[in-house]
Amino acid sequence: MKENNNFILIENDRDLKLFADAHQQVKQIGIDTEFVGEKRYKPLICLIQTASEIGNYIIDPLVISDLSPFLQLIENPNILKITHAGDNDYRGFYQNFGILPKNIFDTQIASAFLDVKYPISFKKLVETEFNYHLDKSHTVTQWDHRPLTDDQLQYALDDVLPLIELYERLTERLIQNDRLSWAQEEFKQLELVSTYAKLVESEVVSNPIIYSLSLNERIFYLRLMVWRENVAKERNVNKDMVIPAKYIHTLVKGIKSGKNYFKDNRRFPINISNDYWKLFDDFYREKPRENELLLLSNIGKEPEEDLREEAIIDLIYGVIKYYCMENGISASIAFPKNMLKNMRQNDNLHAGFANGWRSSFFGMEFNEMLTQKKSVNVIFKNGKIIIE
Repeated sequence: MKENNNFILIENDRDLKLFADAHQQVKQIGIDTEFVGEKRYKPLICLIQTASEIGNYIIDPLVISDLSPFLQLIENPNILKITHAGDNDYRGFYQNFGILPKNIFDTQIASAFLDVKYPISFKKLVETEFNYHLDKSHTVTQWDHRPLTDDQLQYALDDVLPLIELYERLTERLIQNDRLSWAQEEFKQLELVSTYAKLVESEVVSNPIIYSLSLNERIFYLRLMVWRENVAKERNVNKDMVIPAKYIHTLVKGIKSGKNYFKDNRRFPINISNDYWKLFDDFYREKPRENELLLLSNIGKEPEEDLREEAIIDLIYGVIKYYCMENGISASIAFPKNMLKNMRQNDNLHAGFANGWRSSFFGMEFNEMLTQKKSVNVIFKNGKIIIE
């Protein structure tokens, strides 16, 4: 990898417009961001670094009033955007500006199709590919403080300089292994709203806590979590700054006992019940709405513990991991364990597997076992262990 420490710092709307105009015809551009996410609902994007055939740039969004010329490049399907673990960067763009990227190559995802290690850090990937050491001493820099030092700017730039050459190397090896289309299928997931927007209602009904609650408690839990999400979004603070997650279960189970229950509980912060008691009490006492009942009616019964099924999942996943290792691909991306468990329980997930790249990779035997949910037996015979 050739070092190139030259860059242009963009700190006004005019220069950003010139930058965007100059990049309209480039084929690819490497992108990285530095952001502050602590104590925030939406991350604060503090720097944007880019590298292309035109040159290296660092954009300062904190002093630019209109970022749309750059955002249009993210949405441009004719320009390949090269990132590492780009879901973090694109999530920031989606949450702050409501945009989705088009035409992506992600070096972290690409590497998973060529090696069993995933996820792999950018530092480790660069060291592996180029034998080049990246300085990560500014990882927890306060990127929202100004002015930034030359060392901080250089650190930020280093995270984007290797991207284009990494893209070229990884693409060549993906083509050699006939896996480029597989990686591209995974890149497409970064273009979907569902990758960045998680509905709080879905989190509520999928949380195992829901099975231990009465109907009234379930409705209160749903209302509480929707309210917590909305307050965090409105204030742009972390949800735990509204109500810490560790107190949610106590609040949901104790609401029916009244305010004194929380006053007598030495482990529950009295300020939470004092500040919000009337609101919480209204949440609990208000009659269920039709949409709430419809959502909660789809929960069903708590899955019964099935030790044999758990053992089968562990056994199948062990075989999957071994198969992936033998074929030089990460099991974490090829078939995460929770994906296997969900497929065993949910018939609707089979079609996506049968039609995607995993079907080609795993072959007919795995396809039949997973998509048709064939029973699995383990036979101990003549000193051998046979799985059928």
